[in-house]
Amino acid sequence: MDPRVRCIIVDDEPLAIKLIQKHIELMPVLELRGSFQNPLEAFEFLKKDSVELVFLDIQMPILTGIDFVKTLQTPPSIIFTTAFRQYAVESYELEVIDYLIKPIPFKRFFKAVNKFLNQKGIREAVVEKEEAPLHSKNHIYVNENKKHIKVEFDDILFVESIKDYVRIHISDKRIITKDRMGR
Repeated sequence: MDPRVRCIIVDDEPLAIKLIQKHIELMPVLELRGSFQNPLEAFEFLKKDSVELVFLDIQMPILTGIDFVKTLQTPPSIIFTTAFRQYAVESYELEVIDYLIKPIPFKRFFKAVNKFLNQKGIREAVVEKEEAPLHSKNHIYVNENKKHIKVEFDDILFVESIKDYVRIHISDKRIITKDRMGR
């Protein structure tokens, strides 16, 4: 019997799926069984295959993540992955494991997975590689207008802080993200 946790990703944003897939790859305890941009496809998959954990976006066309969970008779454990904070209270009424805000840092993802493992009585997860994919030696991902943008460090001319925002100047454009420079 495979001791790994079977999971799926349901998110309408390809970049978000890619980031979560990279996070999952770092954790040998997780086995990704599929990723779906359409919640109806995920629903059909779950009729035929069982998983223990779903990484689920909330704002999606056709069906929200919250409505998706409500349609499942015996839902697997859910970790919401969303860009919207306003659904947090409603999501916890569904007894979800955690609520992650995009873009999701690996450290926060790791914490949510360990929370799930602890609730299920499974050993804590270990990381396969030291480097988290969100921040590498060459680039960083930032969130601008609900889109993840890869910014190469070598392309940055300068960065400026504007209250709760950061403006990144690169050769051909400016990127503004709701973030602070000091962490």
